[in-house]
Amino acid sequence: YARSAAGKGDNGLALECAQKVATLRDELEREQALFESFQKAETTHRHNVQEAKKKVSQLENQVDLVKATEQVQRAQAATQSSVVGASSKTSTALDSLERIKSRQAEKAAQFEAQQELHDSMTSGDLDKKLKEAGITSSAMSAEDELARILGK
Repeated sequence: YARSAAGKGDNGLALECAQKVATLRDELEREQALFESFQKAETTHRHNVQEAKKKVSQLENQVDLVKATEQVQRAQAATQSSVVGASSKTSTALDSLERIKSRQAEKAAQFEAQQELHDSMTSGDLDKKLKEAGITSSAMSAEDELARILGK
């Protein structure tokens, strides 16, 4: 428009058109600078968002690891408790077994003592002891008895 106005000899209109073009160019440059600034800010924000996502992902992984560690520790505690309980039960069972064996040994000793008492009350016990000692035998006893009867 400025050329057309200058071509027709209207320098005032041409100057006004040139002034408008200059104002629009300045506005374009400012808008372009603002646009570039926004693009740069967008790039920075996108980068920051990506970094934040990475950190969130790392934190989630750490939370998962902490939860897994806690579960493992709970399982270890339960296992330890079971082992301690089993050890206690085993110890109790072994103690019971020892008491049973002790009672059985006492009973066996009582039976043996009763048998010895019974054997000592019968005459067979003395004969048995003499026979074991080799002091008497049934053949010698019969000869001695025959000699006594015949008066020798």
